[in-house]
Amino acid sequence: MNPATFEEELDARESAAKIWGELSDKEHLTDPYFADLQKVGSAGFLREYVWYCVPHPPWKQAAGLRQEAFAQWLSERLPDHRVETWVSTFPAKSGGRVVLGVQPHQPTTCRFPSAPNAATQ
Repeated sequence: MNPATFEEELDARESAAKIWGELSDKEHLTDPYFADLQKVGSAGFLREYVWYCVPHPPWKQAAGLRQEAFAQWLSERLPDHRVETWVSTFPAKSGGRVVLGVQPHQPTTCRFPSAPNAATQ
């Protein structure tokens, strides 16, 4: 299975945060993970979030990451944040991707950028 590229993962998390914001405002829904994701997006740290909290070993280093600012923001605002991934993508024969809402991956702790091997675990 080929993991999503960095840009695909970033786009998915950005879309999820935006859609959740609209739904939660309109329907008054609550969800701790999506509320956290929306906070990350509002703070302008989604690129850093995806790189450090949802890493995939084949990714190339993303340019322009604000490692120190993100580490400080995350430790102050969301110190116990758990990353959730509720869907998986698989390559399709047509060359695209198939999105499956299978069992979620186990929630994981977001690794702070200052942690050893933060981008590779």
